[in-house]
Amino acid sequence: MIYLLDTNALRDLLQGQARVAARVATTTSPHRVITSVIVRGEALFGVERMPVGQRRAAVEQSVRQLLASLDAESVPVDAAVRYAQTKRAREQQGLPMDENDLWIAATALVLGAVLVTRDGDFRNLPDLETISSRESVQSAVPEQRTGELHDGQIILRLLLVADQD
Repeated sequence: MIYLLDTNALRDLLQGQARVAARVATTTSPHRVITSVIVRGEALFGVERMPVGQRRAAVEQSVRQLLASLDAESVPVDAAVRYAQTKRAREQQGLPMDENDLWIAATALVLGAVLVTRDGDFRNLPDLETISSRESVQSAVPEQRTGELHDGQIILRLLLVADQD
């Protein structure tokens, strides 16, 4: 299973999580935790918007360290079709969507990835599986699965929970 982290999932991982980069880097097969070049760009843009100073330097170091631990998928050629279909469907529904989010969704769809995000816009897209980056395993109710936890919830719990040892 592939889990594609959205920009807000990266932010969640960066806030107060000491060993996130190491955990992401050691996630084992058959699971992959990745991001996209678009998410990388959004994260780096967020750093660029910060005023120069010690806080920006610390945030930039953390962002670059986390990004270095993740594979970043380019936008697949086939994502163009999914982008166009999704954008048109959203327009027809009167629900415009951010351009970057459209490309992130199209990338996840073509890769067959679960999108890890808190952005509610993604939850209304057909065929796109999402999980929240802040969802806890104990409170999660997997859709259309009975008696078992969603793999993504387990992986995210491992990534997001600080070591208790």
